[in-house]
Amino acid sequence: MLSSGLSKKISIPLHLVMLVPIVGYGLYHLFKENIIVGTLLMLIALPLILSTVRLAQSKNNVLYSRIFILLASGGMLAICYLLGIRGLIFCFGLTSMLFFVFGFRLGLILSICFTSFALLAALNSAPAIMVLKFAIGLALSLIFTAFFAYQVEDKNDALEQQANRDPLTGALNRRAMKPALQEAIRLKLRYHRHYTLICVDLDHFKRVNDEHGHTVGDDVLKLSTQCLKKELRKTDHLYRFGGEEFAILLPETEQMDAMAVAEKLRNAITNIALPNDIKLTASFGVAELVLNETTDSWLKRADARLYQAKDSGRNQVVAE
Repeated sequence: MLSSGLSKKISIPLHLVMLVPIVGYGLYHLFKENIIVGTLLMLIALPLILSTVRLAQSKNNVLYSRIFILLASGGMLAICYLLGIRGLIFCFGLTSMLFFVFGFRLGLILSICFTSFALLAALNSAPAIMVLKFAIGLALSLIFTAFFAYQVEDKNDALEQQANRDPLTGALNRRAMKPALQEAIRLKLRYHRHYTLICVDLDHFKRVNDEHGHTVGDDVLKLSTQCLKKELRKTDHLYRFGGEEFAILLPETEQMDAMAVAEKLRNAITNIALPNDIKLTASFGVAELVLNETTDSWLKRADARLYQAKDSGRNQVVAE
């Protein structure tokens, strides 16, 4: 799926390119030819305008834009039914918009469905041979657009992975953590869902680097990350917070359950087979999200519990 920023950069120009001929052709029909067609085209332009405004205003949510595009697609099918070949002209731009508003996979399905129905609708007022010729053009356009959309989405996903992953351990990084915490706060406020944050610190890790070297230290970090990932659910998120510190976000998890998870992780870390017979332990701080809390205060509470665990002798789990 395209990131919201890239989706906006591509989708908004496509919206504007579509709007110009629709509004122009709509005004022409309103005043000079077919008032029904003109009215319908202007009604199609309205959700496209609303979709453009929504994309320009919203940083993350494209739900309304998707609804508006689907409404415009329905109206365009009616235009194809009324105008035949002349209506099919607008399908070229609309199929492109579907890819960049809905993403590659869903956009491909919707584009194929929309194009098929548009061609069938056009048969109402156009000769079959003309519709067939247009079908070939639309098919070629669809293939080209699908290829382009796939390449853009694939490259964008790769860049997102690089930007949001720690290159050494493969864990998510601090950049990826903040929006995840913000989303957890939003869901807590709206749906009262339970989220718990665990801060983790590998005990005496500096000693590992000093005594065994940074190469071994890097191996220890990678093995520790693999161990933590293995014990977590697919819905849980592991972040490398910095150095030997990690953070774990547990969705749909209350504090008592999170403490049990942290205890399981502590035991797993203790039993890792490490190079040079290194023995490793870890300390854990646990804090459940409360209503009307900021990301900073939530992190500070979990971090405070972590330092309490370290001050109390390390290799333990501390919660509020």
